[in-house]
Amino acid sequence: YQRIDGIWRSFASPASWSAIVPDGSYQVTVTVGDAAAHFGEAHSVQVEGVIAHERVVTSAAAPFSTATVMVSVTDGALDVEFLGGTRTKIVALELTPLDGDGGDGDGSTTTTTTTTSTTEPPSTTMPTTVPTTAAPSTTEQPGDGSDDGADVVRWSFGYRQVQGWQRDAGEAFDGEFGWNATDGSRRQCGVRGFASDPVLDGFCHATARYERQRGVWQTFASPASWSAALLDGTYEVAVTVGDATAHHGEVHSVQVDGVVVHDRVATSTAVPFATSTVTVEVTDGRLDVTFDGGTRTKIVAIEATRIDSEVDPGPSQLLG
Repeated sequence: YQRIDGIWRSFASPASWSAIVPDGSYQVTVTVGDAAAHFGEAHSVQVEGVIAHERVVTSAAAPFSTATVMVSVTDGALDVEFLGGTRTKIVALELTPLDGDGGDGDGSTTTTTTTTSTTEPPSTTMPTTVPTTAAPSTTEQPGDGSDDGADVVRWSFGYRQVQGWQRDAGEAFDGEFGWNATDGSRRQCGVRGFASDPVLDGFCHATARYERQRGVWQTFASPASWSAALLDGTYEVAVTVGDATAHHGEVHSVQVDGVVVHDRVATSTAVPFATSTVTVEVTDGRLDVTFDGGTRTKIVAIEATRIDSEVDPGPSQLLG
C-alpha cells in the first residue's frame, strides 16, 4: 500500500514465504485474517503446493480462518505461496513433524511462527481442517491373538496413523510394503479430516500426480503398483477406494495379484467410498496390487486375511 495524493492505494506485490526445516512429513496449520480491518480480502494459501485456504473470506463477524494440511518436505525448506487470493493476510503458521523421532503427532515437537504479509488444485490437496490427533480404531494389530484365529494385516493410506493399521504415506517399496512407480515418484497422498472413521480419512493417488505450472494445476499420468511382503498362502483381500470429500470424476480400478477387485467404479459425494473383497493366492512372497484401467484411482485401505487351513499361529504374516 502507498499513500498517493492523500489517498491510500493498493498495488500487487507477489511474494512467497519459506522456512528451513528437515526433510520429512509435517502437519501445518495456517491462520489468516485480521483482528480489526476487513476490506473484501479473500485469502489463498498453499503449503508445498497443497491448498490450505482457497479464497477464504474473513470479516468482522469471522475475523480469522485456520486450516491444517499434511505435506512432505523434500528439499530442506517449507515453502508457502499465496496464489489466487485477494489481499491475503497471514497471521500464524504452526508446524508439527509427523515422522522420524517425533512419531506421527505422538511426542512430536511443534514450531509456531507468527508473521504478517499483504499479499485449484485437484484432489491431491489435504483437508481444510484436520484433527490434531487420530481417533483410535477398534481393530487389532496383526496377529494380536484376536478370537477369529486368522492372521490379518491392514494398511491405511494417507498421513494419519491409525491404531491397528500400518500407515502408507506414498513411499517406495522398502521390502515390507510400498509403491513401485514407473517414473520413480513418491505418491501424492492426503488426509481430509471429515470422515467419522479415521481409516477412511486418508488416501493416496495411485495413477496420477499433480503439478502447478504457470499458476494452473495440471494432471499427469503416473502409473504405479503397490506391493506388500506376505507369506505364501490364500488370502481374502478387501480394498477400499474413494475420498471422504473431493470427487472429480474418478473411476477406480484395482487388481490384486491379477484378480479384479474394482472395475471402473465411480465414487461421488453421495457414495464416497467403495469396498470389495477377493480371494487370491500368494505364491511369490508378495501381494501385488495394480491399478490398470481406471481414471485417477484413489486407494484408501487394504486388509489381507489369511484363510487357508494351515495358518501359522505366529505373530504376523509379514516377512521378516
